Amino acid sequence: MERGSSVTSQQPTPWPTTTPSPPHPAKRTSASTTSDDTRLDLDEHAHTKYPPPPEQHFPIPIPIPARPPLWKRIFWDASPLHQRIKNHQDGVGIQERAYICWLLSLAMLIALLIELITNAKYQGSPIATKPTFNFMIGPSPEVLINTGARFTPCIKNVPALSNIPFPCLNSTSPDATCSQSLESVCGFGGFAQPAIPDQRFRFVLPLFLHAGLIHYLLNVAVQLTSSALIERQMGSVRFLLLYIPSGIFGFILGGNFSLVGQPSVGASGAIFSTYAAVLVDLIAHWSIEYRPPERFFYSPPSSCTKR
Repeated sequence: MERGSSVTSQQPTPWPTTTPSPPHPAKRTSASTTSDDTRLDLDEHAHTKYPPPPEQHFPIPIPIPARPPLWKRIFWDASPLHQRIKNHQDGVGIQERAYICWLLSLAMLIALLIELITNAKYQGSPIATKPTFNFMIGPSPEVLINTGARFTPCIKNVPALSNIPFPCLNSTSPDATCSQSLESVCGFGGFAQPAIPDQRFRFVLPLFLHAGLIHYLLNVAVQLTSSALIERQMGSVRFLLLYIPSGIFGFILGGNFSLVGQPSVGASGAIFSTYAAVLVDLIAHWSIEYRPPERFFYSPPSSCTKR
């Protein structure tokens, strides 16, 4: 650099010593707020290679239709037809739990325990093993009759069986050396008039009895799954009004056509009646059901799952 030459050094312009104060929050508009937020997002992501995250959009809450009153679900829903169809498709009015199915299963378990205790009382074992083994893991046929099974000679007069001796409840030998009258086998205090069977309650009581543990588990497995879904859709009161009468008439029908000397127990007739009700409902409302062909082969109603 030559002597005498003058170099003018350019100093950078200093930043202003004072900064404007931010506006009052009450005076800030939505536009300024949005621009400030966007600028902050850009500043935060300026040192990265990723773009700023997209704006978050929260879903608009959808109002849930009101649940129909209890008396409407039991007897008749007077709401418009299109509303009833929409409620049926959306599952509005579905119960949270199947109370009747659980109560019935508990009652059946208590009845099974009574059967096993009675068999142990007379034969020394809760499971019948002699003279024949009960493959259902339960009591003997005589104990089933004594605890309330549907046995036609205990309900009405059957000339072929009413006057013959029956094996004793404690008989474990194939060659029975002990016999007793029909009235003693039927139990429950006998008949109102001697030699005239009149135990018509045997059309109801066998609903809660089972031939053994395996029989009980099979029925309860279906009752607590498929039948429970049907109860949730129908409602507990209507389900009970279908379940009990169907089981009673099932035993009445079986008493007219089955073997006279064979005791019968179980809730299969009542359980199948719930499937029949679903089938009738499906056929009657085929045009409004969701995928009716699939429901025809898979009976539990699709609307039982809350949406």
